[in-house]
Amino acid sequence: MARAARRARRLARTGPRSGRRERVRPRRRPTEIPEFRLSWSGSPPPISEGSALSSIEDRVRALEERVAALEARAAEPPAASAPPDETGHIAYGGKAELGGYGWEWNSVRSPGALLGLPAAPLAAVLAAAGHPARLEVLRVLALGPRGVADLQAELGLGSAGQLYHHLKALTGAGLVEQTERAVYRLPGRAVFPVLALLAAAADVSRT
Repeated sequence: MARAARRARRLARTGPRSGRRERVRPRRRPTEIPEFRLSWSGSPPPISEGSALSSIEDRVRALEERVAALEARAAEPPAASAPPDETGHIAYGGKAELGGYGWEWNSVRSPGALLGLPAAPLAAVLAAAGHPARLEVLRVLALGPRGVADLQAELGLGSAGQLYHHLKALTGAGLVEQTERAVYRLPGRAVFPVLALLAAAADVSRT
């Protein structure tokens, strides 16, 4: 204790020994964060939640529907035809402008050949198209591709589950096909056959 006290008194009189310097660390100033303020010359512009996103989605959907229809028309196979035989011939076709798209079709078949076709595949097509709700789906899609939301709104169906049930039956029968992002359309090969089904039903029912 006495030795430490003597050393403290000596340092007080003479200061620290030469060659040893006391380091003085400068104090750092706190980092200043610039302040940003937003201001408008008038009232802030109104922002409708989801409006911009909905507009983009609508445009993308419309573009995909247009591309889907053009692809269907480009991939359209030639109409089925068969040379007439002793039983005669049945022909249907024509030209249609529907929903901004143009379609041409000409099909000739032998009555005898038609009566000799297997019944099950034909019955599957007629059964799929025979339901009133599914017939309405075909009528809407004849005007151009539609997304599921648009189809549900146009048909007035209460749930998307009902619509998917009908679309599954129509897709299985080859009357409807699905493109990307849940867009449905009539294949090019099915446009005039669907119209022919409507025409035949109208003739039979005398509508």
